Amino acid sequence: MVIPVRYATSLLFFHESGLVKELIHQLKYNGHQEIGKLMADWFIYQNPQLDLSRHIDLIVPVPLHPKKRKKRGYNQMTVWGENLSRYYHLPYREDILVRTVHTTSQTNKNIEQRRENVQNAFVVYQPSVYAGKHFLILDDVMTTGATIEACAETILQSVPGAQVSVLTMAMVIS
Repeated sequence: MVIPVRYATSLLFFHESGLVKELIHQLKYNGHQEIGKLMADWFIYQNPQLDLSRHIDLIVPVPLHPKKRKKRGYNQMTVWGENLSRYYHLPYREDILVRTVHTTSQTNKNIEQRRENVQNAFVVYQPSVYAGKHFLILDDVMTTGATIEACAETILQSVPGAQVSVLTMAMVIS
């Protein structure tokens, strides 16, 4: 299925080694949430003419399953999303798109395994409330796009007249 994404961009390129990988790993696994603010500031600095509020209605992160969030203690997207929200005067909502299936890590899976792993893993709460809204989906790293695709598909199938755009901290390049 082709997902009609309105806009998509990544702040950085992610390599198997290097500073970007280290920053995101520190954010994601070692509790360095200040990196989320750094990434938001960096995105804003790199895009001074961009006015997200002209096109976007709300910002939603790729959600963590409650078990993973409890284990980690936070969603690595929160600080980034909240800072973008404040700057662009857009609501940041972690309670709309929810992960209902506790999936295994995508890290060592190929594209088909990744798609299968996240298929039907998400749900939109109260979809009719958000009819016609344009969602900006945030994620840390886009590798194959399977997770973002599953989130976007869930939103588009659940919310009448919805649009989706995507912003990631980094995108894997080969």
